[in-house]
Amino acid sequence: MPQLFGFNKVAIRGPKPLPFIGTIGSLYKLLNDPVDVVMSLRSRGEEVVTLMDQNPAVIFVFGSERNREVLSQPAVFRHDEDLIKAPPETAMGKMRFGMVVINGDLHKRHRKLMQPAFQKSALDSYAPNIVATTRVMLEQWKIGEVSMVDDLCRETVLAMTMKCFYGLDIGKDAHELGHLAAEWGKTLVAPSTILLPFNIPGLGYWKSLKLGESVVAYLSAIIENKRQKGNEQKDVMWSIMNARDDEGKPLTEDELIAQSAALFFAGHETTAVTLAWTLFLLERHPAIHAALMAEIDTILGGRDPEVEDIQRMELLNRVIKESMRIFPAVPFLFMRVCAEDATVGGFGVPKGSNVMISPLAAHHDPVRFPEPKRFMPNRWIDMTPSLYEYMPFGAGARACIGMLFAERALRLMLPMVLQRFRFSMAAGTRIDRLTRGNILHPRRGLPMRIEAASASAPQPAPITGDIHQLLEY
Repeated sequence: MPQLFGFNKVAIRGPKPLPFIGTIGSLYKLLNDPVDVVMSLRSRGEEVVTLMDQNPAVIFVFGSERNREVLSQPAVFRHDEDLIKAPPETAMGKMRFGMVVINGDLHKRHRKLMQPAFQKSALDSYAPNIVATTRVMLEQWKIGEVSMVDDLCRETVLAMTMKCFYGLDIGKDAHELGHLAAEWGKTLVAPSTILLPFNIPGLGYWKSLKLGESVVAYLSAIIENKRQKGNEQKDVMWSIMNARDDEGKPLTEDELIAQSAALFFAGHETTAVTLAWTLFLLERHPAIHAALMAEIDTILGGRDPEVEDIQRMELLNRVIKESMRIFPAVPFLFMRVCAEDATVGGFGVPKGSNVMISPLAAHHDPVRFPEPKRFMPNRWIDMTPSLYEYMPFGAGARACIGMLFAERALRLMLPMVLQRFRFSMAAGTRIDRLTRGNILHPRRGLPMRIEAASASAPQPAPITGDIHQLLEY
């Protein structure tokens, strides 16, 4: 758990704590609806703001310079090594080796060992599996029915991830591991688990410990099976298993399991929600959908995409960029903890303070992105924001290691979906946002009627919900 109490007052201002419930109430509000909190703090017009007035327990920074100041100093603003508290011998305890909780030389070593799994030659080798798995999964999408499209995207990306990360074909083992791991990830980041880390039956923390044991048992069996099988296997885990550092040493068994699980958490859900939000945006903007379909039809001519097609589909690339701008899958980066007394934007920040950076706030900056709530893919024709203005995968030394894999997967999967289906949402549908952990979901899902791609395009029906806080059309 991060340090949240016991700080002296600082000169950084923010809203007054909530009456009666004070610090606990402000922290719960942040965990429950961080989008509303960050957009409210951003509207103050200050670059450095506290969650609670003059309390440095949680500090938000805004603007590209402040983002750069924090993200370019990983030795000062470190990931929270106490984020996951559990006995070391437990599965949850093994996650202390995951990328989101290690720092310094250990982080550099792990990142270097994992990097070959995400270089261009490796990405090219995964592409056929991305396409083949997606093709099989899309056969299960039912035309003529109203379905939760976000769930369909999640199942499809889950199958793709199981194949590319672990070499598992669509089937019982892949399905069970995927769902166990996804449930474990949700439980780990639930507010109740974070605020009540007690091993008492029925609590989220207790459930996390139990789910973790099942996931680690699966992963250990996969690793052992790969060792027994030998030969070259074209998946992420095989690459990481066989990586060696400058001294010829591999990751330990616990490190390998932690990084394999962390990659799944980071790569599966974020790619799925990005795909789902993009389909939602295209349903809301039929003219952009029509232009994108014309490009896809011209370049692909009805066939499934290949790696060589990606750069040719320029509008597709702009659509995905703009989708990740409006609805970044990760609206908030993991909190950074000050390892020493520091300065941000001219303000003194004491050791132990927790600093938060929001890609969502950066992407909705009206100065850098005029009309930030409007879905306008063509803004990307002549716009090249800096690394600290547009950062759907973070920025700096700790940017998402799987960024290129996710981009490749989205650019192969989205055309395949659009070639087969068209989507429409019923009038009055309520679409609200929900942030759990640091991932932006539709709170009640995305219920849409699925028709064949050749079906005529209806005008988008009016919908309701707090999604309009982020989107205008």
